[in-house]
Amino acid sequence: MNDMIDNPVDCEVRSVIRFLNARHLKPAEIYRQLKEVYGHTVMNERNVRKWCEMFNNGRTNVHDETRPGRPSLITEDLKTKVNDRILQDRHTSFDKLHIAFPDISRSLLGEIVSQHLGYHKICARWVPRQLNDQHKTRRMASALTFLMRYHTDGDAFLDQIVTGDETWVSHNTPETKRQSRQWHHPSSPKKPRKFKQTLSTQKVMATVFWDCKGVLLLDFMPKGTTINANRYCETLRKLRRAIQNKRRGMLSREVVLLHDNARPHTAASTRELLDQFDWEIFDHPPYSPDLAPSDFHLFTKLKDFLGGTRFGSDEELKKTVNTWLNELAAEEYHTGILKLVNRYDKCLNEDIVKLQILNLAVKLYLTNPKQTKLLCQYVFSLARYDQNYDIRDRARFLRQFIFPTNGVENSKLAKHAKKMFLATKPAPVLESKFKDSDEDSSEEEGTTEEEGSSEEEEDSSREEESDSESSESHNSTDEKGTKANAKPKKSESKKPTTKEPSHESTEESESDEEEDSSEEEASDSSESSADKKKATSKKGSAKSSSFNESSTQESKPKSNLDLLLELDDVPPTMTPVLTPSLGGFLTPLSTPVMPITSNSIQPASPSFIPLKTTELLNKISGRGLSVLSRFTRSPHLFSPAMVSIELTFTNLGTEDLADIKVSQKSLPSGMSMHDFAPISVLPVNAVLPGTIGVDFNDSTQPVSFTISVGGVQSNQATLKAPVGELIRAVTMPEPLFITEQISAYDPLYLNIVYHLSSSVLNSSPIHQSFQCIFQ
Repeated sequence: MNDMIDNPVDCEVRSVIRFLNARHLKPAEIYRQLKEVYGHTVMNERNVRKWCEMFNNGRTNVHDETRPGRPSLITEDLKTKVNDRILQDRHTSFDKLHIAFPDISRSLLGEIVSQHLGYHKICARWVPRQLNDQHKTRRMASALTFLMRYHTDGDAFLDQIVTGDETWVSHNTPETKRQSRQWHHPSSPKKPRKFKQTLSTQKVMATVFWDCKGVLLLDFMPKGTTINANRYCETLRKLRRAIQNKRRGMLSREVVLLHDNARPHTAASTRELLDQFDWEIFDHPPYSPDLAPSDFHLFTKLKDFLGGTRFGSDEELKKTVNTWLNELAAEEYHTGILKLVNRYDKCLNEDIVKLQILNLAVKLYLTNPKQTKLLCQYVFSLARYDQNYDIRDRARFLRQFIFPTNGVENSKLAKHAKKMFLATKPAPVLESKFKDSDEDSSEEEGTTEEEGSSEEEEDSSREEESDSESSESHNSTDEKGTKANAKPKKSESKKPTTKEPSHESTEESESDEEEDSSEEEASDSSESSADKKKATSKKGSAKSSSFNESSTQESKPKSNLDLLLELDDVPPTMTPVLTPSLGGFLTPLSTPVMPITSNSIQPASPSFIPLKTTELLNKISGRGLSVLSRFTRSPHLFSPAMVSIELTFTNLGTEDLADIKVSQKSLPSGMSMHDFAPISVLPVNAVLPGTIGVDFNDSTQPVSFTISVGGVQSNQATLKAPVGELIRAVTMPEPLFITEQISAYDPLYLNIVYHLSSSVLNSSPIHQSFQCIFQ
């Protein structure tokens, strides 16, 4: 008897039943034969009869039919809501998503985010420095120059490149995390540990110059010396002798030196020496270590080799480095130089760079069309077949400026191309943000004083004109004399109304200037003709009449609505002043405006109010309630000694929150707090503001209070004031500033002095001092 078949597939058994049923065997006989072949674990007789009946009714499929199964909870509406939540906060986590969608499990949320929406979390890429437009332009120019040379000369250009740089080599270089990886088996005893290590203080500065064939020069700097222009020139002389000995004929061809733009490399003496050598210096863009072969290729491999190795002396370290550099294969050096082609090509293949190249090509053609026509045609032909649609569209648009299809004469864009692309742009004006506010106030004071002095001078000129006219009128008729005598009476009646009270400090500083201006005006008025005198007198009378009308308007009583709408007269809210002699961090000022004397401190409005918020209550611990806090750098309405803190309440839960208020407060001695207005109802996804006032009482201790929701839920919140939020800007004369600086009672007393121009406020040097005491 043959061996039985174990574990048959269901479709196989059903196929056998269909075959035997087609031979008109009874179900009992079919079941007996199945047991003989497949054993007792095969399909029972009842199911055999069932399948025979289905085959007799016309079924031909031996596989199971598809079933609808359990209905999926993933809907398009749910995916849209999850996607909107992720777009609102890219840093959100599955815990926060589960709070926002409590009915959906974490596994289902993970399936929606990863499989249906296609999201996956990535970390931000670390870059050494953010490049500005000038740096990017230099990178683009260097890349374009390199690729054009490589396109023209080919590998011969790479053979001429000599590159080098300096690096520190330590006695103990800790291995990286990637180097510490090892194969781990499930039966391995324990996961290896890696302890934190630091670079050894004993180190040697190594200068390495190399080309595509190998190392040309390895020079170690003696201890106690620094790399300057003279030292680097000595190294370059050694490099020239090394090239002469190791690369025969290279000096006669041409050497292209590629080094970074460090100060010793770009010094005047270094450039003079390289000019004597007749070497070409390839321009290296600033802050671009990714374009220095020593940084991205050779030194990284050297540090990986030295990682985890400890050396006992400098000689042992130098010998190891020299041996490794000499034994390194020549292919590695050639690969390092060849990587420059891909890296420079990557600089030009960015979409932003390509758009800049198209604009630059148009400008080059408009400036010098004869020499740049072929180059511009080549650039636009490359952009025509670019993969990015924006670049192709920009190329088609810009092409009409320099290569129009209908000809230059019939194209309107080509006629105005120079006005659009070669227009001169004004240079940016650098101004201080502190100077604007102070100059405005000083200009207002100066204009009032100048108006008073000008009006006095006009009155004096009117008196002289009236005297001259009266002397002439005595020789004329009586009617003319009466008209002439009426003018000085008007001027005399208007004279006291035009005068304004002037400060003694301003009169002392500007007395000399007023005397000079009055003498010059008197001489000018004496030399002027009689017609000009009459014109000035008419202008003065018109001005005085307008002044009288304005004075009459100001003398009228103002209604409550007028007082409410005149927002310019309301002084800005000033925060308390922080000075050591006035009593501490938050000493309020009793008077909003103080005259500037030798013993006065003038508060200054905050030049910057931060918009950054701090999380006071997390929505996870708050069960859907999120509270953010922000210091507004202004006093609270309840008391000027309190700091106003803005709170933002957000309901991120699934139910409305009711009766949100402060239930308990835990304050240190001497501190006080004014609660925010209770919130009756906070709907779902709603945001409501609130304000609290805190008097820290010259202390940096935190304020703890409890936020209750509906009388059931209690959330503990702790508010700590950063020292920077208790800083207040003040303006004071220089003698008082020196006195306050000497009287500081704390040794860690920091003064950051901002000198204003000497022309502001009585032409005396004023200091705006930001004083901060760290306890």
